[in-house]
Amino acid sequence: MNIKDSKVSIFLAFAIGGASGALAACQYFKAKYKKIANDEIASVKEVLSKKRAGLYNGKLVGKKRCSVPHDEKMARTDYAKILGYDTAAKDLNPSEKPVLSVYEPYVIAPEDFGNQEGYEEITLFYYKDKKIADERDSLLTPEEIRTVIGSDAVNHFGEFEEDSVFIRNDLRKCDYEILLDMRTFADAVKMPPDTQEE
Repeated sequence: MNIKDSKVSIFLAFAIGGASGALAACQYFKAKYKKIANDEIASVKEVLSKKRAGLYNGKLVGKKRCSVPHDEKMARTDYAKILGYDTAAKDLNPSEKPVLSVYEPYVIAPEDFGNQEGYEEITLFYYKDKKIADERDSLLTPEEIRTVIGSDAVNHFGEFEEDSVFIRNDLRKCDYEILLDMRTFADAVKMPPDTQEE
């Protein structure tokens, strides 16, 4: 065996050793991070299952909720329509009478308005004559008021700011800013705020 052959043998041995070491390290780290990922997934599933258990037992888990008992005359699809879902739900077994939990819109601090990722920001106006309208001067019906901002929203003026209330609706993924307008709705439609004399 000459020197050239021995150098090639040493190089091949070094290359094979390096490759087998890299392969072993790859397998080790793959198994390690797979275990970490599975542990994380299991912990998230556990937390979500606890929250789901709270939802169907009517318990308060996280945000403010109200429990709505299932009425046999009102199908589950009607609940889906009220909540704004387009998909039709399967009919419930008449012997089952689950308690469905519904998120209620709730008051948030002004600094929380618009900081929820994926939530739309909408401005509404509350007029002297107790009417609520959007930026296009479309009046909200009592049913829309109840489902969009909650029937109690206008009672919260002055909690954070005298002339505004901020509401979060998790079902609609919207933050609502309700601004107090001391004019009647009819006067506001006649003279928008940017044309008023100061």
